[in-house]
Amino acid sequence: MNSYFTNAKWSYLISFLMISLIIGLAACDKDDNNDNEMITNEEKLSGVWEFTLMPDVSVHDTTLVKGYRESDFEEYAASYSDIILYQNESYEIEGENGLFFFDGKKTNDEIQIKVYQHPNGYADPDMAISEMLHVSTMVLKADEYGKLSGTGTFTEHNVDPNAIYESYKVKAIKVQDISNKNEFKQLKFDLHKVLCDIGSDISSFIISEVSDNVFRPISDCYLHKEGGGYYVFGHEGPGSTIPIYTQTVYFPYEWSFCGVKKYTFKMKLESEVTLIEDLLWAAENDKPSSEYFKKLGFETLQDFKNLISDFNSKYGEFGISFVYSEHSKDMGLYVNHKSDKKDEVLEHELITKMETALKSHGHRLFKKEGKEISDDWHLRRSDAGVCNTPLLICYVIGTNNVYYE
Repeated sequence: MNSYFTNAKWSYLISFLMISLIIGLAACDKDDNNDNEMITNEEKLSGVWEFTLMPDVSVHDTTLVKGYRESDFEEYAASYSDIILYQNESYEIEGENGLFFFDGKKTNDEIQIKVYQHPNGYADPDMAISEMLHVSTMVLKADEYGKLSGTGTFTEHNVDPNAIYESYKVKAIKVQDISNKNEFKQLKFDLHKVLCDIGSDISSFIISEVSDNVFRPISDCYLHKEGGGYYVFGHEGPGSTIPIYTQTVYFPYEWSFCGVKKYTFKMKLESEVTLIEDLLWAAENDKPSSEYFKKLGFETLQDFKNLISDFNSKYGEFGISFVYSEHSKDMGLYVNHKSDKKDEVLEHELITKMETALKSHGHRLFKKEGKEISDDWHLRRSDAGVCNTPLLICYVIGTNNVYYE
């Protein structure tokens, strides 16, 4: 009898434990489902993000540019802060970061985001994304904490002949939630302010090194895209101010990790903008500062004017420019002219005095001449303010426009 009740007791206890275990497992499954729902909510992409791009597969140009190859320069990660993304109820994604624009979609656990930029030409703030250049695609996944990771690839296109198609790694973390479309629109950045302010700051620093500490932009900040960057303050010298000592900045601006790339520039001599008599008058009366000619290597203003007259009488219409790379500290002195006396031009005293003066401000100086001049520079690029190294372009003096591209 006791044995019966003992066995019954054990049987009941085992049955109870089995039922409890089953209920417990069911409860665990339910909790897991709740966790999954929570994670799904945390994975909602609407918000302000910080994306970090890291080198993965890099394709380098192996040609020598001023003694260096791209592989001679270090590559490292670039963090893009203030990336605004908005995901609607259909899991479609849109977003922007300065001059980068995004669209994509979340499908199951995969997030695909395409990156767009303005095509070559004026950066129109009202341009539809369908008219922009698709430059890259990221394929990402969210982890249990809502962080994103994955890879990105570059899209082949014909606008930039020097485009290098690499792949990169991506990590991203959300720094701020946004709950609706209106909040997304309010967070959008001023399209032009992103580069114009940075361009001005960089210009001021560089010009203090190689000029007379005064920045006279070729034109207003209007952002003309050429290749993998923007001419921030116009791309045709001398501009609408005076035909002496005006400047612009070429700013490399590409969706990428921090890596150096070869950029090819062309300087073309265009139409006449001032007669030599007017130019000499402007050199004395519309001069940018009282000491600018000394910065260019001339003891007196009259010495400067005499050499300009002599150069013009021997070689005709001309435009003289120099560039300065904030990355390498190298400089280029470019003499656009129409003369057939090519060997003589770079040895004229007007040019050799400028060369001597400018060399003291940089690492090395390279000279070139011709009606159309082409030259390559290594510039480091990614997004604004991370690791970009701009090129200062100064229209020094001339009778003709020079078009930079």
